[in-house]
Amino acid sequence: MWEKIRVVSILSISILFMCIVGFFVISNVDMDRKQTSYERMQARQFVTVQDSRYPEDEVSFNLKTHEFYCSTNAIKNGKIYVNSVYTPTVLYKSKLEDMVTYGIMNIPIAKRDILNHQYTLEFKASKFINQNYLSDLKKGYIENYYVHDKMSKVRVTYNKEFLPIKLEGYYEKNGEMSWNTIRTYSYPFKNKSDFDKKLDEQIQLIKEIESEKEGD
Repeated sequence: MWEKIRVVSILSISILFMCIVGFFVISNVDMDRKQTSYERMQARQFVTVQDSRYPEDEVSFNLKTHEFYCSTNAIKNGKIYVNSVYTPTVLYKSKLEDMVTYGIMNIPIAKRDILNHQYTLEFKASKFINQNYLSDLKKGYIENYYVHDKMSKVRVTYNKEFLPIKLEGYYEKNGEMSWNTIRTYSYPFKNKSDFDKKLDEQIQLIKEIESEKEGD
């Protein structure tokens, strides 16, 4: 009887030990697996991005359904509010790449790298920007800092979930080189219902503004 109990106890301890070892192995694999910050954002699904130059015009995205809203336009269920020369797919892609930025979307980073650098990483500006945009700069693109303000470095700060929360550039401002905030990222929506509520409110506001313009 006691021998059976001893065997069961040993087996239980062995199984527990194997589970603990397995947990740490999986955790280490996850910490060392490289992903882009955008891929981690996609897992979170919702993100709100603010351009420091236009803080009143933040943009909120549903990265799964390819919907967004800001003060001037929105996309819901594949429809654009208000009219645009672009298709919904092109408008969404353009807004996403502009606000989220090339480096966030394309540079793979391991969680361990973020952790080892106290949740702040630096990049060469030339590696972080989209070189294809340099010949056709558009308002709002961070590539403007690289071309016009001598931006040489970029710094990204992450939260404890390894999601970016702040993007800074080291560029010339007021006659001297300094670190300045370019983008901030936040994750205010817990679920689709929360996002859809704000999306619908903004669409209604956009419609009202357009209606007033037509009446003038």
